Parts: sequence; structure tokens; C-alpha cells
Amino acid sequence: MIRDVIITDKDGNRVFTVGSEEVKVKVVFSRPMDTSRNPVLCFGSREPYADYEIKGNYISSTVWEGTYTLKAQIENGKQKFRISNAYSADGYELVDTIYLFGFNIDTTSAQAMNISAAEVNNGIKLEWAQDDYDTLMGYNVYRSEEKNGVYSKINSSVIPENENSFVDETIEQQKLYWYTFTVVLSDMTESGPAGKTSCIAKDTIAPVINHTPVKQGNLNSNLSISCTVTDNVSVGSVTLYYRITGSDNWKYLSMLKQGDKYSATIFGSEVTPAGLQYYIVASDGVNSANSGSANNPYSVVIIDPNNPDNPNNPDNPNNPDNPNNPDNPNNPDNPNNPDNPITNLANAKLYVRSSATVDYRSKVTVTATATGIPEGYALEIYRNGMILAIGDNTTVSYNAGQMTESENFTVHVINLSTYEVQKDSSGAELSKNCEVKVKTGFFDKLIAFFKGLFGLLPSVEIKP
Repeated sequence: MIRDVIITDKDGNRVFTVGSEEVKVKVVFSRPMDTSRNPVLCFGSREPYADYEIKGNYISSTVWEGTYTLKAQIENGKQKFRISNAYSADGYELVDTIYLFGFNIDTTSAQAMNISAAEVNNGIKLEWAQDDYDTLMGYNVYRSEEKNGVYSKINSSVIPENENSFVDETIEQQKLYWYTFTVVLSDMTESGPAGKTSCIAKDTIAPVINHTPVKQGNLNSNLSISCTVTDNVSVGSVTLYYRITGSDNWKYLSMLKQGDKYSATIFGSEVTPAGLQYYIVASDGVNSANSGSANNPYSVVIIDPNNPDNPNNPDNPNNPDNPNNPDNPNNPDNPNNPDNPITNLANAKLYVRSSATVDYRSKVTVTATATGIPEGYALEIYRNGMILAIGDNTTVSYNAGQMTESENFTVHVINLSTYEVQKDSSGAELSKNCEVKVKTGFFDKLIAFFKGLFGLLPSVEIKP
């Protein structure tokens, strides 16, 4: 029923991008309308696209016209129209629908105070400009989780006047935030807020897969592959890729979820004497992680359990995987097996500072180092059930930001294929703790307040 939505400027020219100005909006219908019922025309940048209403009336049986003055405070970007309460002359209602008609807003040239936001690896970067005030002390930045919600100041001290950017590191990944800023004048009063901008925080952490490889299956029997997958935001998908050994073509199955556990079943018709190869890929929609890979898949030996002479039968003493064969170089308990994690990590040494005391609101970085750890293993920093950072086989660091309370950090040695914490020859986990104690007395907090006011908060690296 809607043929077109036409926006014109003050000179009557059709435009598709508008600034801080008055515009006319015409809705052209494809059939005569009931002009006694005035429709409601709204627009916005996000569903339900009803942030702003345009007032108007029918100027003919098929054309409705309204006028709207755009303000600099309306967020820039793509907008969509939404219309309701529109009836044709023969009584049919145009169902309340979001249409494909829209336009762009660009008020930056008219704005005296504007702000933009962009995702970066360590948070959300905000940049702003203003030309209303010549004499000022600096800026304050405010954040809300809702466009029209309560905005709270997020900078701990006034941002100097010669800086026009700020990185908000105190965010949850994949969450939407709204921002604005004010000018702090020379008498320490604040201007009114600028326009609003929004951004979704970047997700930089890939899912974690824990999987025990399946090494053996029975001929013509279904083969089940399972793993557990966790993510800091949410797991989007987990996929099993598999092929018959010797084939170039990979097939795939979506692994079904039950809690944190995911599983898929390869039917017995594909479980042949040739064997199988497989690997697993987990995605959170932004990042992905593998257990195994197309170039380095897991291999499954297929045996006929009814054939005692089958060299792959686990009861056959000549089976190289028979754990009872003392000469078996693949025996996981054989100290000469290079894949034995205890053998690999026999010379591992982990260096972590056990404790440190820092001033209130110090910017703290925790660093650990190690020697004697081969490729394929790494150091990780862990706290309260969450992996904070994964390094390499020699070092790992975590930027804890401004610390206001004491925390315990644990450093583990992990296997990069399974992400399991490794153990030493005695069976104890290869891990050490670092306790960071924060001074939280009244005068400690008072001193930190004045240091923050002048940008003098200390940076502390806690390392062995």
C-alpha cells in the first residue's frame, strides 16, 4: 500500500541524508486512503523504530505530509520509518509494520558537541569534539545501559582539556552501552550533555573446548564423540568434522547440547576397517576454537571385537596400543614416550610472586614466567572460575586495571590442545598463587582520590 516515502529539505529538494534542519516527509500510498483517520509516522535507529514521531496530515487522498526538525542530539546513522493507524478508503487497515523505507542522519557538521564510540580489543573507545567553550578545565564521560536510562560518570578524574578520547575498559563483552559527555568549565560546573552514541563491546575471548580424544571404535557400531564447551558470553555452535581415513572429503555434524556438554554420533555404516579422523570447532559467533584440526586431526582405530587375531584388537599382545606391552613406545605410561605429559614437563619451573601490597586504585599488571616448558603448552592466569589471560610457554601477563580490593590470582600450566591443567611427576597441579593486597584505609583512599584527580595513579607490575 505504500509506494514511497519522500524527504525534502527547505528548498524542496529530495534528500536521503539530513542534518540538523527542518524537513518535510511525504508518504505516498498506492490507493486512496481514509483521510479522516490520521496515521502515526515514527522513526528510529533501533527496533521498534518509534523513538521520534512526525506530526502531519493528509494533503490528498493518496499523500500524507508531515514536518520535523532534527536536533543535533539525535544519534547519527541509519534510521527506519514505522507507520500505524493507516486505513484505506474501503476500510482496510495497513498493519503496523516496519517498512524498508529509511534515511540517514548526519548532524556532525552542525553539532557544537558530538561524540562517537567504537569497539577496540580492550574496551570501547570514545572520541569527541566541541567548539562551544573556549575556557574549560576538561571533560566528563557518562555511560548508561539504556538510551534513556540513568547515565553515570565513568572517568575517575576530570579528563584534561587537551585530550579528546577515552577508553572504557570497565565493560562486559557483547553488551550494548550508551555514552555522552559534558564540558567541565573553569569554575568546575558542567555543561549540559552532548548527543548520545552507542556501541556493543567487542568479544575477544574464544570458547574453551575440553575433549578427551576417542582412539578406538567397534566395526559397524555407532561412534559417539563428546566434549564440554564454555564461553565468556555464550556458545553459538559446536561442529564435529570427520572423514574415513584416507579420504579427502570432510563431513560435518552439529553437536547437540546438554548443559555444557556437546555430543554427536557417527553412524555404524561409516565406521569401517579403514578408520576415522575427526576434529571439533566451537564458535561464539565472533571467535572460534579448535580441538584438533584438518591438518592435525584425531585418529580412531576401528577393530572387529569378534576377531582375536586382529592386530587392532586390544587383547592382542602384538597390538602396539596394548598397555600390557612393556616395549610399546606408545604406551602412555612409558617414560620414554615423548607424548607423556609428565615426561614433557619433568623440567618445568614456574616463577610467580606469591604476594604483593599495592596502593588503592593502583593500575596493576600480574606477570608470571616459566622455564622448561615445551611447545604445545602455555601459562594461564585464572581467578574465580574465569580464565583471564593465556600466554605462551615462557610468560603470561594480565592487566587487572585499577584495583580497589584484594584479589588472588592463580597461574597454571595448560595443554593447548585440551586446555587441561597439567600435573608434575607427583600428580600435583603445576600452578602457583599470587595474592595482591590492596591498601583500603581511609587515608589510602583519600590519597588515591587526589592522585586520580591529577592523573598520578601509580602503575605496578607484579612479577617474580
